[in-house]
Amino acid sequence: MSAVYGAPVELKEVDSSELNLILKWCAENDQETRKLVDDDEDCWPKEIKLTDIDKNHFGDIEINQLFKVIKAADYLEIPTLVEVTTQIMADRMSGKDPEELRVMLDVTNDLSPDVEDRLREEYDSITTEL
Repeated sequence: MSAVYGAPVELKEVDSSELNLILKWCAENDQETRKLVDDDEDCWPKEIKLTDIDKNHFGDIEINQLFKVIKAADYLEIPTLVEVTTQIMADRMSGKDPEELRVMLDVTNDLSPDVEDRLREEYDSITTEL
């Protein structure tokens, strides 16, 4: 079967609004792998240096749309964009407590106070052992 020039291509996993954002970013971007903020191999977590283009395209979009862009970039196999958008997501999540993250990500807390206390104690004992 031969391809027809100008025929539409169906991308079931990508919405047109996210595709437009991705195409604009790709047009302005060199797509080289981003450098790490800290070149130390033992440094964890890894953090990449975002460019002004990255920040301008994705820095202010709504969280739900950012998730869709991450998913679309993965589906379209654009690894640099996956790195960029997940770094932006990580930056937004950084420093937030669990309740703030629940609100940000629209996640309902289904843990009872007793379970929360037990988990907090387990976490504290693990982190003090490190």
